[in-house]
Amino acid sequence: MDKKKIFAIILSVLISVFITGANAHALSPEVKQQLMDEYRAGLESLHGTQLSDEQIEAMTKEYIDKVESAITGSTYTTSENRYADEDKYVTYVNSADEFFEEVCYQLKAHRKIEYYDTDVEILYNNSDYVFHGIDNYYFKDDPMMSSGYLIGFCTQGTTTYSCEERDIPGEKKYRIGIKFQYAYTQEEIEKHSDKMKELSQSLKRENDLESVKAVHDYLIEKFDWKDEIKDSIAGFKYSGATGIGYSMSVYELLQNMGINVMIVGGNVTVDGQEGYNTWNVVELDGKWYNLDVSWDDNDEYGAVYDWFLKNNADFERHSYKDEDSNIKDMISEESCSVPRELFYNSEVSDNNTTEQYNYKIIKKKHMTPGQLAQKLWYLAIYLIVGIAYIIRRKKIIEKE
Repeated sequence: MDKKKIFAIILSVLISVFITGANAHALSPEVKQQLMDEYRAGLESLHGTQLSDEQIEAMTKEYIDKVESAITGSTYTTSENRYADEDKYVTYVNSADEFFEEVCYQLKAHRKIEYYDTDVEILYNNSDYVFHGIDNYYFKDDPMMSSGYLIGFCTQGTTTYSCEERDIPGEKKYRIGIKFQYAYTQEEIEKHSDKMKELSQSLKRENDLESVKAVHDYLIEKFDWKDEIKDSIAGFKYSGATGIGYSMSVYELLQNMGINVMIVGGNVTVDGQEGYNTWNVVELDGKWYNLDVSWDDNDEYGAVYDWFLKNNADFERHSYKDEDSNIKDMISEESCSVPRELFYNSEVSDNNTTEQYNYKIIKKKHMTPGQLAQKLWYLAIYLIVGIAYIIRRKKIIEKE
């Protein structure tokens, strides 16, 4: 490999980033492709047929990750315990928590398949446990790396799990394989992330409570429930989503405001039928509350607050899974008390809570200004038609 040429390319990229002052998450597609071609050609020149195509591609991807990490200061490229084993990349993990953390790195780096060697028995032949863990893992040190969030950018229902028991002296007992099918390229995800950062700053208010409400109301105005849309990228593109699209969007916007939030999935009851939905839990002033923006999106009345910052008792029809009892247990005993001036309707008592407010919304058929304008437009049409009918009838009577 021509190391001088590679160094020159990397140096030009670093200078470019410095001059433009870009807040780079990644290399541009053109520069990335150039680096990949150079590195791939070097590997083929050095190793010939000793490496398979899969190994060359994996090593090239690893190299690009390192370059991006050097430029952006990111830490999501590789684990010290990750190594090449024939045509596989394998990471040693010593606990379930370490396993789920490494899967977060895999998702963040957009790697399709990884293997994990471990002695942790609960990870072996236990796909339900592993899938639930991936779907709900919260990465405390860097919440935007949480697999519970990043899994939303994968094609739903395509994640695969494999396991094998190994009998090799000095090696871990089990090998776990995790394979993802991504619905978007890494560049598309990063572009969306940039947009969410900008939007979060425009929605941020003087305090966290007002910021949460601003996000809640914005998404309800922007989105409609759409069964076929399962993530936030498509949600913003098509102005709608299912619960996961709403909850991913809440997560992105609030995390970028510095407000702690998680994504939770569980069973819900609608018209006596049990189904599955996702929602958020949000931390305000050291207390955690339930928040389901998708259920607060009322087609007729706009934004309501039936599921806004609730305790578990007031969050009825939502059931946490047994595996998430730790999240359920940290929810505040009381629903959040919300100042009345935050809402359109101020006819509430001084000790207002969202529950009292909701009852008044339903009774008064609360509408947003946009919905009120629409109603007035329809009323004007009815009046015009009615007046025209009366005039016509009057003329007919006069002729008679």
